[in-house]
Amino acid sequence: MPETVFKAQPIQIRYVCDKCGKAEMMPTPGGKPILTPQGPLIPHTCGNKFCGEVKGFHVMYPVTTFIRGRALAPDEINVVFPPKEVIKTGDNIG
Repeated sequence: MPETVFKAQPIQIRYVCDKCGKAEMMPTPGGKPILTPQGPLIPHTCGNKFCGEVKGFHVMYPVTTFIRGRALAPDEINVVFPPKEVIKTGDNIG
């Protein structure tokens, strides 16, 4: 199947503390992953210093991911990939 090019919009996903509901859960400084049969859990601590909730997640929050948009038409693409002219090993490029 040929490659297609899509616009993508970056988004961030944060996890708000279940206990206090006020602050984000952030990776615990110096926290070591906890190994489980389902994969490692990364310890996170609530950003509210009065809460102190600690919880493990399979991802490190905040998570950055992308939402895929529509496919671009060939005339909308500014980058040619793969390049039309491929430099072969040993070619003099200088």
